[in-house]
Amino acid sequence: MTPALLARLLGLARVGVGAGVWLAPRSSMAILGFDPDNAETMALGRLAGTRDLALGALAVATAGDPGRGAQMARVNALVDAADAVAFGGAVARREGIDRAGVMGAMSAAAASVFGLWLASRLEPTP
Repeated sequence: MTPALLARLLGLARVGVGAGVWLAPRSSMAILGFDPDNAETMALGRLAGTRDLALGALAVATAGDPGRGAQMARVNALVDAADAVAFGGAVARREGIDRAGVMGAMSAAAASVFGLWLASRLEPTP
């Protein structure tokens, strides 16, 4: 599997998460470990879903261009790293999202590491 194909698949996965939050918000938020009966949670979920739609679409669109694809993979990795820190902090402060926070921190950290690895494989050769 080529790095460009992996970048497209990762971008499509991000689009899928974002679309899921918009098309089936209650189910998506429950699967992600959040309370679908909390209006604030749902609003924040839609914000994150919109962000994932945009970042995923850009990752798919740039995957075939080595320089831009690598840059987009790094942007996604940075966003994922920030998510991991935010979720980890929420768990450490015992903010009531233990299950979602642990799942979010672990998956975001893994996505960040994978994104950085992918960016290194997408870099154009001199």
